[in-house]
Amino acid sequence: MFSPFVFTQHSAIAQTTVQSNKSENMAEKGTLCRFLQTLCLILTHIQETKMSRIKIQLPKKELFQTKLTVAVSDINYGGHLGNDKVLSMVHEARFRWLRSLGYKDEISIDGVGTIQVDTGIQYKGEAFHGDEILITIFLGDTTARSMDLYYHLTCKTKDIARVKTGIAFFDYTERKVTMMPDAFREKVM
Repeated sequence: MFSPFVFTQHSAIAQTTVQSNKSENMAEKGTLCRFLQTLCLILTHIQETKMSRIKIQLPKKELFQTKLTVAVSDINYGGHLGNDKVLSMVHEARFRWLRSLGYKDEISIDGVGTIQVDTGIQYKGEAFHGDEILITIFLGDTTARSMDLYYHLTCKTKDIARVKTGIAFFDYTERKVTMMPDAFREKVM
């Protein structure tokens, strides 16, 4: 994880810095040397560590589009659309999509409901109060019991976010995952 060569270079620099210090107190020199060596170790680690990032590729099958306006309550302390509000926006878009298919809500889909089982969000750009966000929903992988929905949030030509949600079909009476209804499958496939 750490490069011994880089650490040795930084340690040598730290040692040279301490030796060139005009302080006569050897204890101070030792403490300063240990501090600088630790600091160099931390800096080396930071240089070598690369944070992994979520990368969401949008599928081709487009299902639905809707527009939402960024409200003042969507703005965070940074003055832009809050990360938590992105998930709320895609939830609203998914609700509108289901309504467009004739469903009352997410728990009334041909006798069963849906439950979100995972989420991934890739933030791409900022949005601000009053911005109109176009949310496009795409269908990804499907199984007999679940589907992946993808969402692309844009403002004019600016990429704001990409989101993936795993949605399972759920029997709320039995409290268990169930089959995707055939009628629903026919509407979205």
